[in-house]
Amino acid sequence: MPTQTVPMPRRRSNLRIFMPTLAVLVLAIAWSGFWWFAAGQTDRALAEFIAREAEKGRVITCASQSTGGFPFRLEIRCQDPRVDVTRDDGSFSLTARSLVAVAQAYQPSRLVAEVEGPLVFTPRDRPVSVETTWKSAEASLVLGLAGPQRVSAVIEGADVTAVEGDQRRPLLGRARIEAHARLAEGADAAPGNYDLVTLVDAGSVPDLDAAMGGDAAPVRIEFQGLVTRLLDLSPKSLRQRLRDWQQAGGTLRVVLARIDRGPSTAKAVGDLALDAEGRPTGALTVTLSGVGELSAALKHSNLVPGNIANLLGVGLALLGKPTNIDGKPAVEVPLNLRDGRAAVGAFPAGKLPSLFGTP
Repeated sequence: MPTQTVPMPRRRSNLRIFMPTLAVLVLAIAWSGFWWFAAGQTDRALAEFIAREAEKGRVITCASQSTGGFPFRLEIRCQDPRVDVTRDDGSFSLTARSLVAVAQAYQPSRLVAEVEGPLVFTPRDRPVSVETTWKSAEASLVLGLAGPQRVSAVIEGADVTAVEGDQRRPLLGRARIEAHARLAEGADAAPGNYDLVTLVDAGSVPDLDAAMGGDAAPVRIEFQGLVTRLLDLSPKSLRQRLRDWQQAGGTLRVVLARIDRGPSTAKAVGDLALDAEGRPTGALTVTLSGVGELSAALKHSNLVPGNIANLLGVGLALLGKPTNIDGKPAVEVPLNLRDGRAAVGAFPAGKLPSLFGTP
């Protein structure tokens, strides 16, 4: 019988074996090149940003600076960051212990920064500085083609202290602070229009406690609004900034302004602006609960004469209409600001100062 030959199995192609490894190697080399390119671009963009800020009077420096985060992040570390701001109405510096800014390599337009305190605010030529410490502090920045689109900051467990020589005076204790600003969207979208949200939830505010009679009480402050025509953010005096804002036709829409302290709550909504002489103008609807407690606290603090404090409590109850805040009895009154004068309904409530004076 003829001998049958058994066919030998074909050897697997070496190419099929090494293709996945080769593909991974090529991708790793390509990604590494992209990361180093992105890191270089980030360094150049940061240097250009610092140069532009210096031209505007904001000088940013680091004792040491490094870039890292490979392979998936872009990370910039700044040791002993310092910002020196020069303005017409007073210059100041801000310092901290360290700052780390991080962006994902695939999303470089969103930056997240963590700051290690204390953050020290030092006015130039003044003996008092303000020191802020915290448990955690984080800020984020979203960039677009036209510049910053959104800025946010959240601080947990903040303590703020005024420091003069060896004297330390607490200003704010055990506070949670949030601040958010973004370019307005939808019907409000326009150059210089920003949505603003701020929240301060403090365990103690010693100066306010002293003014209200000495009894400590937690304070919560909340603001939501829209500022329009804020076109120039370069360093300048507050008076000059307000003057420019008024001349540009800027307005402030108060969606909600609210303060809660103990049994008392104050809320306001409305629209504000400045007239040609820098005086507030507009109308607010103000709602107050705990009017009796507020009147008693003002009387006890001696900030206003006792008869005026009593009149305040009675007058608001007579001028306003009954309502409630979170189920608590309250009174709602209209506050009108016009021609340099404030009025509660039709009753005068005092003169208004100019916020920027005459040019």
